Amino acid sequence: MKLSLFVLIACLALPLQARAGQAQSQGRVVVESAIIWRTDTSILIGTVRMGTVLDLTARSDRWYEVTVPSSLGGRGERGLIARSQVQLLPGSTEPPERPLRGSTAPGSPARGGRAPAQPTVTRRTRPQPMLPGFVSVNGTYQTRTTDFQDTEAFRVNAEDSEFTTAYTITSGPSFDVGAGGLVTNHFAIGGAFTRFSQTSPAVLTGAVPHPFFFNRPRQVTGTVDALNREELAGHLQARFLWSFTPRVRASAFGGPSIFRVTQDIVTNFSYGESYPYDVATFAGATTATSKKTGIGYNAGGDATVFVTRRIGAGFSVTFARATLKVPTAGGRTVDVDAGGVQVGGGLRLRF
Repeated sequence: MKLSLFVLIACLALPLQARAGQAQSQGRVVVESAIIWRTDTSILIGTVRMGTVLDLTARSDRWYEVTVPSSLGGRGERGLIARSQVQLLPGSTEPPERPLRGSTAPGSPARGGRAPAQPTVTRRTRPQPMLPGFVSVNGTYQTRTTDFQDTEAFRVNAEDSEFTTAYTITSGPSFDVGAGGLVTNHFAIGGAFTRFSQTSPAVLTGAVPHPFFFNRPRQVTGTVDALNREELAGHLQARFLWSFTPRVRASAFGGPSIFRVTQDIVTNFSYGESYPYDVATFAGATTATSKKTGIGYNAGGDATVFVTRRIGAGFSVTFARATLKVPTAGGRTVDVDAGGVQVGGGLRLRF
């Protein structure tokens, strides 16, 4: 009878022990790019993303021992992750406690009764937080040329006539500076300021009425040198970022822009003539500076390599455009395109 009772109790205890053996400790990673280290030395196995669930096999005062996930090539191997980077899943129990690398054995006081000194490797297990702010300073080259023309009317020798000025804004160097801040790890809001300045000639073509005969205009053609053009632009930018490694980052951006264009405009010209006045020659031009502000847009991309945690170098391509109605003589306006493709690179900072 006693033997039968013992066998019955043993049979009932076996399922309980099996269920206890099947209880598994699991935790969720609560930081981005958490590092898993080898158990025997301070060599990195790999990083896991926030939200990854890990099987916990042991714990110490500073570490969790985990099963290396298959995404890192694990086949049952064990690794170490800082306890501060993992949170137990609801209903999961703490794994058994035992000494792990650089930690004090359970219940063992440090020498002299003092708390054990933190091992150097412990500091490396805590990934540095992503720096939220960034600044870029670029030397760029605006590759697109802009052409426009303006026709002005005038009256001389009792006849009406007109002249046309053709403007060509050529490619040239420009400057760009930007800044912003992260909203999430992959999205940022920022802005940029660009300046482009160029001096280029314009070609004037006109018809000057004859002083003796009606309807016998004399053609005049000339070049007006050193007309100044300046474009200032402020860009609001939404940025989408991709971090391939802690040192390599790429982004795409775009948003609205505001342009301020300052342009020298030809308002009149002078000519020379002599008897019998059948020919008139271009002698010079009168100019005035015209300014206009308008709204446009910008879009582009950037690639950056950081040589330190805070300092790097980058390459960018930006396209920005606005069409402004620039005032001319007589209260009229002429449509002028501002902006273009800007290619360049320079300094990158994050803080």
